[in-house]
Amino acid sequence: MTRDEMLLWLNDLVGKSVHASVRVEKGDLPITVLVAEGALQHWSQRGNTASLRYDSREDIAGWYSVGDGESTAWVDVTDLGHLSIERNDDVEQIQIELCENVFLEILEIR
Repeated sequence: MTRDEMLLWLNDLVGKSVHASVRVEKGDLPITVLVAEGALQHWSQRGNTASLRYDSREDIAGWYSVGDGESTAWVDVTDLGHLSIERNDDVEQIQIELCENVFLEILEIR
């Protein structure tokens, strides 16, 4: 999956409930180090984006938030297009290998 395909897939999930997690595989034992659940929103749709004004990159197309209020988690996949991105159509899920044995997973909660 390319970066643009990933962004289109994420844009299709905007407004829907998702589960996002970072997982480390240590041998046969997967360890989840971060989990966020809630509505997926693109940064441009959120009212309070003051922190993004200071991002020096011109392209921040991949900024998304998961959840709302104090429990909001931000995910930036803008520059991850060069990494291994796999899509599982059976469960509407993508998995991005951030580095060896470390994965970001985003899936739609149905």
